[in-house]
Amino acid sequence: MKAQSEKLHFEQISKVDDISLGKINAIIQDSYGFIWFSDQTNRCILRYDGSQMKRFAFDPEKENALGGFYPECFAADSDGALWIGYSDKGVDHFDPDTESFTHYTHDPDDPESLSDGGVSAILVAHDGMVWIGTDKGLDKLDPSTGKFTHFRNDERDDSSLSHNVVRAIYEDSENTLWIGTGFPWNNAGEGGLNRYNPATNAFTRYMSNSEDPNSLKANQVRAICEDSRGNFWIGTNKNGLHKMDRKTGKITRYEFNPEFPAFSIPESTINMQHITFIHEDLEGYLWIGTYSDGIYRWNPLLNIMTHYGTQGLQSGNYKENSSWWCHVSDGGLIWISTQENKLFRIDPYIPQISNIQHGVQIRSLVVKDTSELWMGTYNKGLFRKNQITERIEKFTSNNKDPRSLSNDHITNLFVDRKSNLWVGTYNGLNLFNEPSNSFTRFMPDTNDSGSLVNAFISDIYEDSRSNLWIGTVNGVHKLDRKKGTFKKYTNQHMNYSDTAGWGVKIVEDLSGKVWVGSVEGGVYNVNEQTDQLDLVFTGPAIRDLYVDKKGILWAGANTGLWSSDKGWTKMSPFKIDETGIFLGEWTYTLSGDTADNLWIGTDVAIVKLGTDRKNKEIFGIRNGVVANGFPDLSYSYKDKEGRMYFASSPNGYYTFQPDEFKKSPGKMALYAMDLKVNNEPVYARENGILETSLYRAGKIRLNYNENNFSLSFAAVDLRAELKKRIFYMLQGYDSEWQESLSGQKVTYNKVPPGNYSLTYRSAIGNTGDWEEKSLGISITPPWWKTNWAYAFYTLLLALGIFFFDKYQKGRILAKEKALAREKELKHAREIEKAYTKLKATQAQLIQSEKMASLGELTAGIAHEIQNPLNFVNNFSEVSKELIAEMLEEIQKGDMEEAQTLAEDIVQNLEKIHHHGQRADGIVKGMLQHSRSGSGEKEPTDLNTLADEYLRLAYHGLRAKDKSFNATLETYFDPDVGKVNVMAQDMGRVILNLITNAFYAVKEKKEKEREGYTPTVTVTTRKKENGVEVSVKDNGEGIPEAIREKIFQPFFTTKPTGQGTGLGLSMSYDIVTKGHGGELKLKTKLGEGTTFTVQIPSS
Repeated sequence: MKAQSEKLHFEQISKVDDISLGKINAIIQDSYGFIWFSDQTNRCILRYDGSQMKRFAFDPEKENALGGFYPECFAADSDGALWIGYSDKGVDHFDPDTESFTHYTHDPDDPESLSDGGVSAILVAHDGMVWIGTDKGLDKLDPSTGKFTHFRNDERDDSSLSHNVVRAIYEDSENTLWIGTGFPWNNAGEGGLNRYNPATNAFTRYMSNSEDPNSLKANQVRAICEDSRGNFWIGTNKNGLHKMDRKTGKITRYEFNPEFPAFSIPESTINMQHITFIHEDLEGYLWIGTYSDGIYRWNPLLNIMTHYGTQGLQSGNYKENSSWWCHVSDGGLIWISTQENKLFRIDPYIPQISNIQHGVQIRSLVVKDTSELWMGTYNKGLFRKNQITERIEKFTSNNKDPRSLSNDHITNLFVDRKSNLWVGTYNGLNLFNEPSNSFTRFMPDTNDSGSLVNAFISDIYEDSRSNLWIGTVNGVHKLDRKKGTFKKYTNQHMNYSDTAGWGVKIVEDLSGKVWVGSVEGGVYNVNEQTDQLDLVFTGPAIRDLYVDKKGILWAGANTGLWSSDKGWTKMSPFKIDETGIFLGEWTYTLSGDTADNLWIGTDVAIVKLGTDRKNKEIFGIRNGVVANGFPDLSYSYKDKEGRMYFASSPNGYYTFQPDEFKKSPGKMALYAMDLKVNNEPVYARENGILETSLYRAGKIRLNYNENNFSLSFAAVDLRAELKKRIFYMLQGYDSEWQESLSGQKVTYNKVPPGNYSLTYRSAIGNTGDWEEKSLGISITPPWWKTNWAYAFYTLLLALGIFFFDKYQKGRILAKEKALAREKELKHAREIEKAYTKLKATQAQLIQSEKMASLGELTAGIAHEIQNPLNFVNNFSEVSKELIAEMLEEIQKGDMEEAQTLAEDIVQNLEKIHHHGQRADGIVKGMLQHSRSGSGEKEPTDLNTLADEYLRLAYHGLRAKDKSFNATLETYFDPDVGKVNVMAQDMGRVILNLITNAFYAVKEKKEKEREGYTPTVTVTTRKKENGVEVSVKDNGEGIPEAIREKIFQPFFTTKPTGQGTGLGLSMSYDIVTKGHGGELKLKTKLGEGTTFTVQIPSS
């Protein structure tokens, strides 16, 4: 553990807002991080978050108020609750969730009540039992039953409590309970230290014995402490400080020895003197308070005791002798109250800046060769300090010595890359000559155009190309080191000002351009082509310029800190983004440390701006910086080791190493508090708005009529220098972040129903980080605006729409039905008319198809009639000749030959009659085919019918095309016999099928002339349930795409004019509807087609 500086700042807290503090009897930190003070003077307890206090006062008229007017002691349990002891009114339990008090008082009629109203010590043990020290013994409270167990002194029992006045209760790391007794202001010697044995409910006593140096120095025990190293400390009356070996019971006294500055405390000078507290801080230092001899702090590493008080080291504003109470909070802060109504806060982690005194005001500093510190003064010349030997050498101006300094008012010191020291003064520039300890002067000379134009040196700067630039009050010069001459750059608007001592400041950007800031206002760019300074930014009077590692230009001005944007297109006053804090102090000097933090010298303090530029940290009086405007912090410098220097302090300079600053432990806590709905406080209760403490709640539920609510936020930051700024937004309601202070009331009115998230956050110290929390807020709509209600409304609307629609539909439907009936009647009439016309057309088409069929037979019929006619003609001529011969024979008288000739004539006449009958049959068949059928079935020889139509169709086709030949095959089943059919209709069917077959083979023959023999086969078969007639061809077959269409009316594959498309359709109807049979198709592409007519038995 690194030893910390003995220099501490005791910051007194006397008032927060409108609350003034009185005598603080006790201090405690609860589990939420709040610090609580018991204020005896103002009869209240105070809750403090580092920014604001809330008072809970004694009021005998109110039941839910502080139960006593003299709060004496505190204890806090793990749930955030407090136990408060009073000097006269017993004990209170405070519930922070409901901000309610439960009172425990002494009741003489109840032996299980508190022993006495005077309470001086309280402890919540590891098992949750509450131990209470009263003026009449020790009590143990079981919070679950509210009953007390009493432990009192019994003079007859040495294992009882040594004394009834209990002033200290302590539980060590082994959960052993220690009781300190005795009234410190009573010199009767009563008291003692007691060790409790829970197994026997007995005590082991440790008492003072004047003859035993290993006993207590006095019996009045008020302070007990176990440190982190396991040492057990006891503080008693007479400033008795002891360490006890708990295993052996041996006690070591730490007596005062003025010759030994180790761990000891002076002897008591008054009878009431005693150790008020012993407490260890987070760094391991032991703090010992006394009643009237101040405070002692022991450094266990260095074995050094430091005394704070009027008789000791007066640090900061701690000039007290008394101390009453001490508490170390989680973040390492030390809180001390005194008997004189004062409260102090000590932060051991506050960075301390060294103020190096030299008896003169330092204007500038520079480190040369690591061991030499050069210091320029206002009017005392130049000092060189050897930082190893501490030897100081002074250099001043001598008008008689041109090799001395040109002036004792030093403005700037600079060491270039070649380790040359340059000194700027009120009157000229100087180069230090190391071997001779002399100076080379560079002065204005009106006769030398290459000399300085002005003698006042405001800045010295070396750029990345090793050019040395010198700033004066009205421009900048670049030194030619070989020639020793200067080139001047200026601007007509940059004139000499009465503001002597400032002039211009010089800086180089990351690209190598040189920039100049003027006290007259504005920033210029050095234009080496025109030898001019080009004005880029207008603005305030520039005191200093700095370019950080990100390339941002910073300017210190009399109106605060300014910065450029990334592109250097503008400069504006710098504000910290999230908080809006404007760095508005007078800013004199700027420097960056190794980490690129920006360090700023102002008229009141040193300011650190973090690397993220989001938070600033002020180093002022409590850090050892005492600045009051003049002399100001006008010069800053960082050496090669990263150490920072600021000048001037009143009589010297400030210096520190930023990397050595310790980071404070602990973290900030953030809470929503003080919830009110419709201006009524809300506390946690089952099924309520809050079901748990608002400290821990993640969500609150509000009804629609609870949409006016308020609350506050607490940012528990016990190191806060100012009130914590809290930014909040009700997501879904607020359009932007709102700002509040810790403890400030935040109100929302008439928030619409919905689900919201209240997000709130606050900056964590100077880290640039934020603590952020969210609280869900659900506002339910009224029942008539709930989802169920809207569902019901939707249902009602749907039903209304349904029935209205039904009614409208009924009305419209009736109207449409009437219109439809009228249209239907009209349409029916039109349909009837069209149907009559269609029937007539259909009859004509059918007749046409019949005639077409007849036409197909004409040639065949003509051929068939021609044959019998030929026979008739032939036999008639033969018969005529035979008759002539017979007559001749009769004349001759040859009756036998005549008779023979007569017989031949008879035979011829029979043949003529036969062929005449045949022609007659053909004619009758033709007439029968052309007439409409009777619609009645009659027995018909299907074999004859099929054979006749086969021949007629074949000869009819041959008559049209003499080249056509086909093989005709017939397979007539003689068992077919006569079948009961409509002969005319069935003949049409067979004729149509045969005609289609001849057409198919003829078409194929025309395509395949060689090797193809057209063949048409007609077959009849007797079946079990009827007869079957099939017509087969060996044509091309029927494509699959049209097979489903061939029985449709008007569908034909023949060229236009060669078919009506009704043949198969009529055939299908005749077979299926006229005879109850089937007309089937079987086809295969390239091989042929077979149509089969199946006629069921009658």
